[in-house]
Amino acid sequence: KAKDGVYNGLDVQRGLPINLLMKYFEQLPDGNWKVVDKLQNKADFKEFNLLNGTYPKNYYHIIFCRNVLIYQDKENKNKILNNIYEALMPGGYMFMGSGESLIGMDTKFERSTHEGMTVYKKPE
Repeated sequence: KAKDGVYNGLDVQRGLPINLLMKYFEQLPDGNWKVVDKLQNKADFKEFNLLNGTYPKNYYHIIFCRNVLIYQDKENKNKILNNIYEALMPGGYMFMGSGESLIGMDTKFERSTHEGMTVYKKPE
């Protein structure tokens, strides 16, 4: 779904301000919304094993790791989080699902809040 960049009206209305909807989406004849090509072309989607994959070092500005860690034991969580940390550029951000946190995890991430959302940053 994300690779195609096409979403229904309910999808785009959940927390997306109208000004961003109009800037980054175009409405299709069937009523769905498609991410504009200039933004869609900047996203890269691929399958990846978070435990065994080879992470590029200092490569990503943002990583979304939503609703993944809740299914892992503490050892696997630490491994994944440390790999993500190394893959982020200095100053990069990691976003997690609302039901997840780094409490009890051994990471170097800095926790901050942006507009009520908790985000984790790799220090610069």
